[in-house]
Amino acid sequence: MKIYRNKKAMEELRLIFRTMSNPTRMAIINFLNKKNIACFSDIRHEFNVNNNTAHYHLKKLITANLVKKNGKYSITDFGRKIATIFEDFDKEISKFNMVRK
Repeated sequence: MKIYRNKKAMEELRLIFRTMSNPTRMAIINFLNKKNIACFSDIRHEFNVNNNTAHYHLKKLITANLVKKNGKYSITDFGRKIATIFEDFDKEISKFNMVRK
């Protein structure tokens, strides 16, 4: 099987899937996609996580270029696109009952 994407692109794709495979990070992306901007304490309280856990997940999202921090946290344009893709994917999966219960 021939892969047509270059190695760097495959690494970036792997990073996105690894980052978005965590339910807390997925929820943070969806939260920021709706709210646009939030301070650290808003995020921490929304997801009922401690400081270390919130920092850990936000750092992963920033590394994947899905979230940016300028005093407060906001979703990037790329993060917004990824959030939309994952929402659409979720809708398609649910149509075919592909999610295991």
